[in-house]
Amino acid sequence: MARHFKELVAWQQADALRQAIWAVVRRTPGMDLKFRTQWTDAARSVCSNTAEGFGRRSHREFARFLELASSSLREIEDLVHEARMRGYLTDDNVTDLQRQVRRTSAPLARLLRYLRHNPDRR
Repeated sequence: MARHFKELVAWQQADALRQAIWAVVRRTPGMDLKFRTQWTDAARSVCSNTAEGFGRRSHREFARFLELASSSLREIEDLVHEARMRGYLTDDNVTDLQRQVRRTSAPLARLLRYLRHNPDRR
């Protein structure tokens, strides 16, 4: 059982995705500022909501935060697509980021499923 949110695979993968997005943003100097902010905010949100939910008292509350994290992950998927359309990403960048999104989505979904199907301990 995790004692800190950083021990969660879901958070670790979200952090890796956040770092990958920041790496792309740093090496793309012409990126639209509003787009850049939206993209990095979405990446931050996946990590932050996972961490914040971990600190909640019930599985139900934690699950609610993981649902927000999952929504932010879907936003990242869309922003990756848009970044490709805008010419900010190569096909290889898109493939790498899509792979990282899947790596993040899987443990997040498993944790969410666990929380929904296991009542809180009293």
